[in-house]
Amino acid sequence: MSIVDDEEYRNRIYFSIGDVAQELDVPQSTLRFWDAQFTDMPDYLSRKNDRGTRRYSRENLEHVRLLHYLLKVKGYTIEGAKQYLKDNKGGRNRNDEVIGRLIQIKEHLMGRVAAYDDLIREAKRKEADNG
Repeated sequence: MSIVDDEEYRNRIYFSIGDVAQELDVPQSTLRFWDAQFTDMPDYLSRKNDRGTRRYSRENLEHVRLLHYLLKVKGYTIEGAKQYLKDNKGGRNRNDEVIGRLIQIKEHLMGRVAAYDDLIREAKRKEADNG
């Protein structure tokens, strides 16, 4: 489940680097690296509070999801992703974002199906043991 949709996170304005790392299934160091590489694109960066802790707004999270999709799913290099984002800045092509989000939803649903399958198997096993 996406952290944006999770009950615990629904009312949050900002997300921690740990939350975002978990959401994207990447190490926190990857997010720090992306912050260092995309300094010329502030929308794609986390914001730091007074203590220097990285925080991601919902909008930042969507941008980081796009970076994740371009870099991890599509296999773009850092420079290739930068060029893609610059080329699509004005009327940015949302197809890649939508596809990336759909992939995340599919993975989430597949996980749910597997969990339900496990529950059904367990219930059938218990029924067989009792009957």
